Amino acid sequence: PVASQMQPWGSQLTVSPQIYNPTGIGFIDRYIRGQRPGDCNGALGVFGAGKTTLAIQYCMSQAKLFWSANQQGACPLSVMVSYEEETEKLLPRLWSCAARIHRARIELLMGGQWSQLSRAGNLNQYDHDAQPDNVQLGMPVASEHERYEAASVWYNRAFVLVDMSGAPPFEGAGRGGVSELRAVLDRISAARGQPIGSVYIDYAKIMASRYMQYNNIRQDDFRFQIGGLGNKLREQIAIPMGATVWLAHQFAPDQNKRAPTTLLSHEDASESKSFAENMPLCMCLGVRDKGTGCSIINWSKMRYGAEDHTQLPPAIVKIDWRYSVLDDVSEAYTLDLTSRSIVDRQAANQLGGTSAIGGGPDRSSPSMLGLDVSNPVVPRP
Repeated sequence: PVASQMQPWGSQLTVSPQIYNPTGIGFIDRYIRGQRPGDCNGALGVFGAGKTTLAIQYCMSQAKLFWSANQQGACPLSVMVSYEEETEKLLPRLWSCAARIHRARIELLMGGQWSQLSRAGNLNQYDHDAQPDNVQLGMPVASEHERYEAASVWYNRAFVLVDMSGAPPFEGAGRGGVSELRAVLDRISAARGQPIGSVYIDYAKIMASRYMQYNNIRQDDFRFQIGGLGNKLREQIAIPMGATVWLAHQFAPDQNKRAPTTLLSHEDASESKSFAENMPLCMCLGVRDKGTGCSIINWSKMRYGAEDHTQLPPAIVKIDWRYSVLDDVSEAYTLDLTSRSIVDRQAANQLGGTSAIGGGPDRSSPSMLGLDVSNPVVPRP
């Protein structure tokens, strides 16, 4: 395993250029240059922060991108692997996110009440509210029926949900760790004639715990299982399949007591400080602010990023339970370091904004706020 020397100027290079693919999610893509095939990246969150919501949003975004770029050929597959929730609980959230249909109304479909959804010529105000971009751009507003039909095309073509929760009828699934997952992905790819493009695993602790339980591995080896999981996924799935893998995981329980303004670190991952040791990227989803319901996303590890990522403040997001997405609300909210809370930007500006991050309309950069931009992990307040 010896790397080649620099080749003569003007010769045909045998080294392929780096590939950076967008996730399709704005509050991720503006910080990273793109995601690379062959990488396993981390996504950490406290309890209830929205890890599964982010998994759904990412997989739907990837499926739509894959289908849009390969409508005539064998488009890559976006795969969500759930070790926690079973299919029946995830489908309403997945369909809601894909079709931009309120989850409560998706439940009507689950009960067979298809006629209750709106159709062309019979729209209501909710249909307009569900498609703000269409309304703002003066584009036609689609009914729920039209949105469902349009989403089902790319959803069925480019997305796969793998249920590793152990729920019926797949009670034995999810016990075999990375090798089992690789075998499942191989079968899916071969059966459908499509390559695996991206894989999002929800989440590491349950994946490792079930593997250890059913393979008689001592529980005091937990930290080694969690710490080495990212590298196993990279070696056995990401690199050989040419896919990007994201591995979700929880923070240690004490991190739930942090202030919403705290920039969390992968070193505080549950069970293992080395969770992101072999990962090029790791995002951290922080504690939700009780007053506004917002939380921040910071990157505690980033081997590469967008050219101006060091000048960007942490993204502020808020769960939209209606459609199972994280909305980027960075323009509407800001961080108040005095109260250690996330506050409404307009209200903060009216009060002077002297203690708020990005108190002005153009949002200040981390370096202007005294944040250590050379290392995203800063001393906690």
